[in-house]
This record gives sequence, C-alpha cells and structure tokens, in this order.
Amino acid sequence: MSRTAYQVPLQITVVEGDVVFLGPGNVHGALTPTAARLSATALLEAADRAETGLDVDLEPKAFPNRR
Repeated sequence: MSRTAYQVPLQITVVEGDVVFLGPGNVHGALTPTAARLSATALLEAADRAETGLDVDLEPKAFPNRR
C-alpha cells in the first residue's frame, strides 16, 4: 500500500455540531463528537506505538456504532 505521511497536523473545527478536520492533500472529513473522541484516543495510541516501534497492526481497529 502506497501512502504519504504528512508532518502537518490536521486543522480541527466544529461545524453544526460535527467535528470537521482538514489536512494536507485530500485529508478531510467530519465526525460526530463521539467518533471524534474515539478517533483521538486511537490516534494517540497509534502514535505512541509508532514512536516505540510497535507498528504491527495488520488491520485497523473496528469501532462500534459506525454511521
């Protein structure tokens, strides 16, 4: 899988009750507040694993109640 890892953080704002994120390239989207909290936790955990060399995830974690 080809991917680009950006060093520019996402821009985050709230629009009509949704958490909206904009980033470099085609990175953009909107999440409910609950999905944003779950994603933020997963991002922090993945960043910790990546920094310590524990990047062994073969599949992304599934989250309950996807919409």
